[in-house]
Amino acid sequence: MFKNRSFSLLLTGQSLADIGDILYIVSVISIIYRFTNSAIATSFVPFIITTCMLISSLLTPLITTKVSLNQLLTISQGFKTAVILGLALYVQWVGDQPMIGFVFLLIAMVAFLDGCANPIRQSLLPHYVEEKDLLRANSIAETVIQSIQVGSWFVGSSLLLLFTPSQLIWGVVVLFFMATLLLKLLPDVARMERPQKRNGCYLCKGGNPSIKHLY
Repeated sequence: MFKNRSFSLLLTGQSLADIGDILYIVSVISIIYRFTNSAIATSFVPFIITTCMLISSLLTPLITTKVSLNQLLTISQGFKTAVILGLALYVQWVGDQPMIGFVFLLIAMVAFLDGCANPIRQSLLPHYVEEKDLLRANSIAETVIQSIQVGSWFVGSSLLLLFTPSQLIWGVVVLFFMATLLLKLLPDVARMERPQKRNGCYLCKGGNPSIKHLY
């Protein structure tokens, strides 16, 4: 399976992005708590991330009608890298007096861009993997992603003992940049097209136009 170049690029790029996501969340939670010393303010981080990712996942099908799937994945990852770079520069620049509202805004932007990654990855697999290998590819991808989810939280928390949250965010910038480069190498796929309505029925591309709607 890993001899499939497209599958390997997609899985490696997404794995680096997922590792970066968790390290970034660990870092911003630490930053918010250090600056506010408030558990309530810190609890807004997962709330904002979850809400923005939900909204993004709902809007993703609309965007895929305009942009191809691999391009959308690369663009979202590239913008995530830019926002994280902005966050790293901002935290380093302001020191101990950041505008928490601005930090929350950057967190929301990252979460919104991240919300489309998982559904796009799942949609790309059938384009890059033969049908007979699709179940195995999904199983491998889910195993890798879940392993990262489990291990990265422990590793991220441990790294905070060695590095400051600001330094950890710079590491996330590097991971996101590498992920963007790998995803950029993915072969292009056609964008998702909506069925066109004709004479009261929807005809999908390649469908049988002789089948009439009975309403």
